[in-house]
Amino acid sequence: MKTLLCLLSIAVAASTFGSDCSAILIDDQNWADQVEDYSLNIQNYGEDGVGEIMDENTTWWLTGKPDADETHDYVGGWRSDAPNEYIVMHWVLPLEDRPGDDLVIRLYSGTSASANVLASVDNTTYVNIGTLGIGTAGLFRTESFDFAGLLCDDIRYVKVERVANGKNTGMFFDAFGSVFLSALIPGDANDDQQVDQTDAQALAQHWGDGCATWEMGDFNHDDVVDALDAAILAANWGYGTEGTTPTVPEPGCTVFLVIGVGALAILRRRRSNKCTG
Repeated sequence: MKTLLCLLSIAVAASTFGSDCSAILIDDQNWADQVEDYSLNIQNYGEDGVGEIMDENTTWWLTGKPDADETHDYVGGWRSDAPNEYIVMHWVLPLEDRPGDDLVIRLYSGTSASANVLASVDNTTYVNIGTLGIGTAGLFRTESFDFAGLLCDDIRYVKVERVANGKNTGMFFDAFGSVFLSALIPGDANDDQQVDQTDAQALAQHWGDGCATWEMGDFNHDDVVDALDAAILAANWGYGTEGTTPTVPEPGCTVFLVIGVGALAILRRRRSNKCTG
């Protein structure tokens, strides 16, 4: 069923963005589908110290899962002396803002390297979600980033833009993708595979909030935390605490839990609005 849903999602995404794009969902990770934009001097590493400059025929260097070998032929980035470089990656199936880290970047960099990592819904407005720093030249590593509710919709674009320039500031990339996409349990806000009081508290704390994420209690992805989300939490209350299947409350209990969470949310809001001093 999971595979079928993934295939259906890919079909819908492809029909929306055009047949030239194909979503790359491999081993439960959502890898970048294409290089949306890049500066003039993006190149591969090159064994002789002279890299091949990226063009429309080589943008596949940075798409899909990690595939670089010991020669580094399949990476793309910038050398020590090449200011103002950047790369923009695009996903057909958007990257979700899930509990914890959401994005991974496979790369290596010099001992004085630095770059900003930014995310966008529409390739117009970008938000900084972190930085990439120093490393050991030629030694691959994986860096992780959390979208942290900074954008109100799923992310389709990630931009890496160079900061440091000069000696030992080179940076080369192998792959951009999501973290491992474990199945989220409806109502499990913190993704600990249990639906319990901690999740109810998260939902209550963010009751009525817009631009909401799963971690805040938006379980139906409508960008707001409300009674619909409380009903989802109630329907799955007890999952993982006494077995592997949801403990579904009776209808009356569901209503009681929804009202209780709503009341808790109102109480929290009233307390937070009281004047002190």
